[in-house]
Amino acid sequence: MMSFVRPLLRPVVQPVVRFFFREQERRLLATARRLVRRDGTLVVGPWLGEVGFELLYWVPFLRWLFTTEGVDPRRVVALSRGGTQKWYGALATGYVEVFDLIDPTEYRERNKLRWRERRQQKQTSIDAFDRFVFEQALVRLGLQSASLLHPSLMFGLFQQFWQGLTGIAAVSTHTTFAGLDDCGSLPEGLPETYVAARFYHRPSFPEADMNRDWARAAVRALAATVPVVVLDSGLEVDDHPDVVIPEGLGVWSLRGHSTPQANLAVQTAVVAHASAFVGTYGGLSYLGPFTGVPAFGVYSDRSRFSERHLDTLRGAMGVLEGGALGLADCQRVPPDVFARLVIGGLRGSEGAQRLGIFQLTEN
Repeated sequence: MMSFVRPLLRPVVQPVVRFFFREQERRLLATARRLVRRDGTLVVGPWLGEVGFELLYWVPFLRWLFTTEGVDPRRVVALSRGGTQKWYGALATGYVEVFDLIDPTEYRERNKLRWRERRQQKQTSIDAFDRFVFEQALVRLGLQSASLLHPSLMFGLFQQFWQGLTGIAAVSTHTTFAGLDDCGSLPEGLPETYVAARFYHRPSFPEADMNRDWARAAVRALAATVPVVVLDSGLEVDDHPDVVIPEGLGVWSLRGHSTPQANLAVQTAVVAHASAFVGTYGGLSYLGPFTGVPAFGVYSDRSRFSERHLDTLRGAMGVLEGGALGLADCQRVPPDVFARLVIGGLRGSEGAQRLGIFQLTEN
């Protein structure tokens, strides 16, 4: 019965849904514009969520908004964690580090509590933890008050796209992409030429002996030809445990080279200076395209990540120089074959001319 009724209802329901989306977009953008047009200091954040959403959506959204509204970067303070100041570039002359305001262990526990309560990691509203971090930032800045542009506005604006209810235009018309130019210097003691690697567990690459063994075998195969720097800082600030990969025999580790306050800044610099990045497909793998470094992302269950983020990245690669992301299903591509394909696509090699998003295969 419902299969008969749905086609009849569609001409009535679809205009209503489109009207709702347009009204929601209008309301969110009006709020954002009102905030950035105020006088005084503008704090953007606090960013307390996933790396990929910050890099692929939040910063490009701010760049679009600030460009269209002519926001003076001298008014802007970015509030984030892990030393991501360079991700914001010329958008903000000020930066406050969340891990200067709260201990990383407390940060992780409070975030985990919030994720359980919300059943998601997205900052879809301003809660007590957001307010606490913002208030501590004001103290650090010596301010009584400031305007707050919170990530919930961006999450609300793009939520319908992530749910598959609207097309890519919902994102592309409200974002401006740019590569990361100044990514900082390398820690001492690393090889001059290397591949950066970080394998960690997430739903699309879950904790399983098969996945751990595959990652270690892939790194060993790569290290037989080119040094590998593993981005395992030893810090636990999110819910993605690293695959432990032993040092030695061409494998270097970042342990001892960073602090919680500079964790992502160091990883960004290491990726930016690498010949390639390899690791779990996820937010960190986007650093490759944003720094012009070939990236190779691995998964074992493609159904556990959103193809929508790949759609967004495809659009971004139109303006990112040298953007390339190869995807590999570790159940179909053996680790030695993966290593061979990566070696053939290192930055500066003939294989690195392949741009965009592509699938790695054994043949």
